[in-house]
Amino acid sequence: MSTTTERTRNEHGDPVLTITVVGFYDIFRLSWNLLGAQVEFSEQARKTFQWMRRSLGASRFDEFDQSMTGGKTRPYSIRPKGREW
Repeated sequence: MSTTTERTRNEHGDPVLTITVVGFYDIFRLSWNLLGAQVEFSEQARKTFQWMRRSLGASRFDEFDQSMTGGKTRPYSIRPKGREW
């Protein structure tokens, strides 16, 4: 996975962990794993799949999803009408 990790503290002394993931393939894999995590992480995964779908276009995203998960992320990549994630 193409990632970098930075551990710092903010201006209040609170710990901050920044993980940078590069490339659609690795972003997809991380998001897929976050779907099964705490609700806050799962929400970020859904937002990321929606972003990826907009960025790649629906048909390219669906092809990518099909090759990665057999099409399992499609429901998470489409924002339900009137719903903000």
